[in-house]
Amino acid sequence: MSLNGFFPIAPCVNTFSGVVRRSNILDIPVLIVEDDADMAVLLAGELTSDPAFNPIRVTSDGEQALALLESGFVPGLVLLDLELPKVNGRQVLNRLREDPRFADTAIVVTGSEGVPDARGRGRLGEIWYPKPFKVDGLRSAIRAAIGPRHAEPCLF
Repeated sequence: MSLNGFFPIAPCVNTFSGVVRRSNILDIPVLIVEDDADMAVLLAGELTSDPAFNPIRVTSDGEQALALLESGFVPGLVLLDLELPKVNGRQVLNRLREDPRFADTAIVVTGSEGVPDARGRGRLGEIWYPKPFKVDGLRSAIRAAIGPRHAEPCLF
């Protein structure tokens, strides 16, 4: 994301998201909301391979996610499972979209139940990506979600 639309001259770097960005772009805070511990570790591991995703916070249920958001954490990207204990993913999604602090937050919704078979953009601007998924496909979903919000092409 640029500051006032201006990028000072800086070297370009390749990122996880498959786009080229300037090295001075702000970090993208990430919230992973996933109750399956193995899946949460997989998702966090994939994202830590790109320094643009920083910090990465992980919660295991919707209640924890909402508490973190209420504490002032404003993620640039949320990976949100639908089937969560306590507060489900749809409720978390609705709260994210109702609060203007999260208007620019990119969201990738995952899950095996209730996620449309067709991968694509939902009515609230989120990307829907059903489980089970391949990591490369998830990368594409993340790229689609954050691309217009956090990436600027490097002009040579």
